[in-house]
Amino acid sequence: MNRLSLYLTAPPFMHVARLGDARPPLGAILLADLADRPATSEELRALFNLAPWCPICVLLRSSGERRRLPRSPRMCSVSSLDGGGAGSILAAVRERPRPAPIELAEWLAERVRMPGLRAPLATLLGRALSAGTRPGLGATWTDPPVTALGALPGNAWQEVARLADLAANREAMGRLLVRRNPAGAQAVRAMEELLGASEDEFRERAGWEWVLEAAVRRSREQAESEPAIDVAASAIASRSGPADIGRFPASATSEWSPPSHLSDVPRQRAVSGR
Repeated sequence: MNRLSLYLTAPPFMHVARLGDARPPLGAILLADLADRPATSEELRALFNLAPWCPICVLLRSSGERRRLPRSPRMCSVSSLDGGGAGSILAAVRERPRPAPIELAEWLAERVRMPGLRAPLATLLGRALSAGTRPGLGATWTDPPVTALGALPGNAWQEVARLADLAANREAMGRLLVRRNPAGAQAVRAMEELLGASEDEFRERAGWEWVLEAAVRRSREQAESEPAIDVAASAIASRSGPADIGRFPASATSEWSPPSHLSDVPRQRAVSGR
């Protein structure tokens, strides 16, 4: 079988390196070299499943090929890696269209291998992101847990969806976090409690996929380590102030298999200066 050359760039996005055996960190970006030939549908499926929390960027031969590639919340492209490549890859990821609720729901359903979650999650997350019906970040949650996703209740997953939407909208992120108002403070608390991420980490990481992944890991850890905890009361701080809740690590093990039929052998041409 033909093989793809795979690379990785991670915060603070200074370098591009070949993909090794270590699991990519949250907020990293995978680059697939497609400049010499297009990927097969099987290779693309394997690429998306390799590290679902990483945005996918593909290296194409020319800007004309980039224009023929449909814009997608899950994939972007570059036609050169000038100056080492990390900057152009990060810019391409940040230019992707924001994901719709159905795309967030599909990601979660695929991540936990439960296709039946797609429709109900799309409805749940759609309410969270609908204009005119969206409550502010930091509400008090009372919904029961979405068992397949761990211990977090349904309304907390709406909060996670808002954070994912924020991560995909750098302009809105800047406006919200720079003001240091109550809404911004609530958003920062949500990052800490639901994702285990600091404000700096949230700003620095690439894509929206890592937000969902961090929430899944945290929710599953919470379910395993504290099965009897009142997650509805302690998943996130209420509007009246920060809740007194336990801290859970966000480093739960999750599926990571080094590429087998996707090669990690770099091409000298692809990474400038390497």
